[in-house]
Amino acid sequence: MFAKLLKHEFKATAGMLGILCAACLGFGLLGGGAIRYLAWAEETGPRNDDGLLTILSVLICVTAVIVIAACSIILLLLLVNRFYKSRFTDEGYLTFTLPVNGHQILMTTVITGVVEMVAISLAVAVSILLMGFVGISGLEGFWEEFPAGAARFFEMLREAIGVGVVGYVLLGILVALSGLVGECCVIMLSVSLGALVAKKHKILLALLFYYLIHMAISVLSVGGLASLSFGVAMESMSYSMVLLMTALGWLAIGAACYFPTHYLITRRLNLP
Repeated sequence: MFAKLLKHEFKATAGMLGILCAACLGFGLLGGGAIRYLAWAEETGPRNDDGLLTILSVLICVTAVIVIAACSIILLLLLVNRFYKSRFTDEGYLTFTLPVNGHQILMTTVITGVVEMVAISLAVAVSILLMGFVGISGLEGFWEEFPAGAARFFEMLREAIGVGVVGYVLLGILVALSGLVGECCVIMLSVSLGALVAKKHKILLALLFYYLIHMAISVLSVGGLASLSFGVAMESMSYSMVLLMTALGWLAIGAACYFPTHYLITRRLNLP
């Protein structure tokens, strides 16, 4: 039944996630095309009849940046709304009558949330790369110099990272995944507090709790980052240890949010 619940959670948000990813990639291409036109117009010199196209290209570039940035925010709102709808509305009655325990119910949200945030992060990264690549690919001599430039870039990357490339990549993935898990747990706790405390406007209160929790995390992070930076400066701590401590910190934040959420939905939940 856990697998079926997980499949249902993916199905409930897959359509909107696909739209967000497609919007990122589409506007990345549009923004890249607009940048390419602006570069071409600058290279060929102003013409009397291209003023409107220049203004339109600038507007497309600005819109592309706004849309790409907004997709992450929309996904956050989607995750908040989905957790609230599936746990604290009429759909919650069906969810909590399934033969699954509280941990399984929460883990479906964590797994789907992490997968969806990874997907939108990749879409945003690819969109930014598309804007840059398509935009500069129209410059004179780009394609002739591209193979040699790409070879130099990868050689510099190999020399900079060195032998520990695999270890740093794995640590980077661990930090990213632990951060996403912690973020999902923050969302679940925020929605749970908002749904159980407020009688009206529960989503708005959930967003307020989300902001307050992140403010508290930011305050705690200042001291932690200062300690890690001091350790690196004194050469008593390596960068790999900093990455590992960062991952452990996010996992601790996730645990600090996960277990109160489990308590609230199993002991304090009273669906109207």
